[in-house]
Amino acid sequence: MLVVRDLALTIRGAEALAATSFSLSLGESLGIVGESGSGKSLLALALIGLLPATVRRTGSIQLGPNTLSDLDEAGWCRVRGRKIGMVFQEPMTALNPVLPIGAQVAEGIRLHRGLDAAAARSEALRLLDRVQLPAAARRYDQYPHQLSGGQRQRVGIAIALAADPDLLIADEPTTALDVTVQAEILDLLADLTASSGMALILISHDLGVVASVTRSILVLYAGHVVERGPTGAVLSTPIHPYTRGLLKALPEAELERLEPIPGVVPPLGARPSGCVFRDRCTLAEARCLATPLEVGRAGRAVACHAVSVP
Repeated sequence: MLVVRDLALTIRGAEALAATSFSLSLGESLGIVGESGSGKSLLALALIGLLPATVRRTGSIQLGPNTLSDLDEAGWCRVRGRKIGMVFQEPMTALNPVLPIGAQVAEGIRLHRGLDAAAARSEALRLLDRVQLPAAARRYDQYPHQLSGGQRQRVGIAIALAADPDLLIADEPTTALDVTVQAEILDLLADLTASSGMALILISHDLGVVASVTRSILVLYAGHVVERGPTGAVLSTPIHPYTRGLLKALPEAELERLEPIPGVVPPLGARPSGCVFRDRCTLAEARCLATPLEVGRAGRAVACHAVSVP
């Protein structure tokens, strides 16, 4: 359904995302993880045609029979919402503060599905009930500032689902939510994608979030995919030193101290040649000056000279 081939992004000549390829079928779910600055959100914006003007894109994006990377802005407007829905990480800035939430859900229904105002209102209420917004009928004419963070995120999900898209992209959908609301939102996303059969891309820096929802995973570091494979296998037996470091940095009850990865993600224009992780890697050696090759078996692939895929 979705086929991405050699998608690469540069900002004023600096590499933001190295050539990345993956595919996703209806009903499948993909997690994309990595620290801030790894290129996760830029990748999401590329998939929905919302890249800033300063970003140059190469490679291809295919959604069903349509080559999205060839679309002009008018073409993207027909795809956004109708074929691809997106849940943004901060609902307060994603929602229009001067429009009632019900009108914002109904807008996409009228635009993409051609329903009249009464039918669109009825369908919007159904969607708000579907995303489990409490007292949806009463809240229909309320404004975003009158809702809690978790309620606003449910509205954002309803907007993303308004035109029944084939692909839902959720970019850090639980940011700034407390753990109870986080769990509710994640359960909601899992239930919605399972019941509708659409594909899901979940972007997060939280491995626990991705583990609970997705079947496969891409681990991004400084714009490079360093490990990929089934989510359970990658998180239970991580191979790349970066993936191992992310897991060691997770808080666990039996650990007295966390083990953070030393250093920070290198900024654009200052990323090392060869393996981009080598300056922070305890296994780095001379051959890491050359770009590591991906070697894959049984659905696993790792870009590292120092490890092997079992």
